[in-house]
Amino acid sequence: MSQEEMDYQKAYEEEHLRNADLAGRVADLEAKVDDLNFKLNRIKSNPVWKASAPARKCMHWCIRQVTRVKNCGSMKGVAAKIKYKQHEKHAMEQFGTKSFPDEARREAEQNTDFPRRVKISILVPLFNTPEEFLREMIDSVMNQTYSNWELCLADGSDDAHAYVAEVVREYEGKADGRIVYHRLLKNEGIAGNTNECLKLATGEYIGLFDHDDILHPSALYEYVKVINEQNADYIYCDETTFKSGDINKMLTMHFKPDYAIDNLRANNYICH
Repeated sequence: MSQEEMDYQKAYEEEHLRNADLAGRVADLEAKVDDLNFKLNRIKSNPVWKASAPARKCMHWCIRQVTRVKNCGSMKGVAAKIKYKQHEKHAMEQFGTKSFPDEARREAEQNTDFPRRVKISILVPLFNTPEEFLREMIDSVMNQTYSNWELCLADGSDDAHAYVAEVVREYEGKADGRIVYHRLLKNEGIAGNTNECLKLATGEYIGLFDHDDILHPSALYEYVKVINEQNADYIYCDETTFKSGDINKMLTMHFKPDYAIDNLRANNYICH
């Protein structure tokens, strides 16, 4: 046997011993885990433990409050935190569904006779969009108080999500030709799918929109109002993120600044 083969045999035996040692340690640890789980289950099944559950919850609540006071620095800090949360809740109510137009305002916006009734092409790249989000997105466009829009949809969904096309076809019949849909042969990613949407657009302006976003009912009305008042070439707006499909359950409110080129170069605030 050559020296190289002897070295290989030695390394193999050492590795085999290490693996056996590790396997033994793993077996010991698994046995300890099983033993601890057994003891934990005995504790949890004890009537005294079950009866003391409310007291433990109360104790943990008190501990959390003490921790919050420590984090805030003082009771004054706690009061400031509570006040901030109240202001935040009020803002969420103000900018949530309560900001949606009532019937009188909706009718007034719908009847506004703009000198320039520009068409806005809304570009939405689709890919395996959950049906709930898809319907909410389309409904938010259909419910706009300004009506001269078209919704351009390029769909790169796979065969397992064929319902996307079915849902869109359902809405096409309600939109008076304002929904334009194209089924892609393959998914080209968000950029490629958006470019395919752009090929469908016929409007003077385009709007970039994600497949799980929701438009405020007056969004397009406000855009066209600014276009008429200031002859705007490019418009951006504030936005919020929310959870659980409820606009009023906001996570963040992103209020964007006025246009400033230096700020924009450092912080792309027109996007999300």
